[in-house]
Amino acid sequence: MAPSADLWALLAIAARPPAEASRPVFDALGLSVPAAFEAWQAAYTEAFVVQCVPQASIYLGAHGAIGGETADRVADFRRLLGSTTQPADTACDHVAELLADYAELTALSAADAQAAHARTALFWEHLACWLMPLCDALQRSAPAPYAGWARLVKMGCLAEAQALGAPAQPALHLRRVPAWSIGHDAADIDAAVGALCVPAATGLVLSRADLAAAGQTLGIALVCGSRVFMLTLLMRQDARAALNWLAGEAGRQADARRVEALALGHAATFWAQRAEASEDALAAMADTARPYVDGRVTA
Repeated sequence: MAPSADLWALLAIAARPPAEASRPVFDALGLSVPAAFEAWQAAYTEAFVVQCVPQASIYLGAHGAIGGETADRVADFRRLLGSTTQPADTACDHVAELLADYAELTALSAADAQAAHARTALFWEHLACWLMPLCDALQRSAPAPYAGWARLVKMGCLAEAQALGAPAQPALHLRRVPAWSIGHDAADIDAAVGALCVPAATGLVLSRADLAAAGQTLGIALVCGSRVFMLTLLMRQDARAALNWLAGEAGRQADARRVEALALGHAATFWAQRAEASEDALAAMADTARPYVDGRVTA
């Protein structure tokens, strides 16, 4: 059964910064928040600022950054729905805003054919195409209650996808992002590090917690910083081991998306195929990798 409009509305509120007034929302979702408001704020910051910023443009854009063409496309769609969002609004593609719109359309769709059409378009074009990789990363990396929030969103997306039926082609966002191109310069570690921070290009979502876990597994001491910084440290210490770990993680994420393909169709197979290609590329780089020298893993 597809989630109710009320459930989507609760999930939207829970994705916003903490407020004492929203404690009952988490209770209704079966999620426990810290009793101390400061601890709750810290958990939100860790989940949605440090680990996984929940904005579509980061996951669907060609540069892995907030804004750009992806955010413009989301803003255009939301303005068609009646949103007052402006092009300069850098939060227009935040998951809380999109889920709130989706809750409203879900409430209207039973009696309004136009709202039902918009609901389907919003789900497949602007939600299903990125929420599963995001939520997977949050479940690995976020503290309570936000790992639980991610679990509920994933369950809701799968149920919604089965109710709506997958479309015949991928979302426009997915069709516009080029894949990570591996050619004669496959040993260039700077290019690899940059690509690994563009989720739609590689099919991989890597949080800071993921990279810290890699360092712990490989026995490499890491200083927390940007993902580019942490990836570069991993490569400097042991490029072959780091590349092999990344290849394994790419395979794990590809498998996770494949499991979802029956319900989500292209929204899952796109990510699976890109992650599989990254797994092969990273494994090939690891096979020939020698110590990191001047920005390159020498072959």
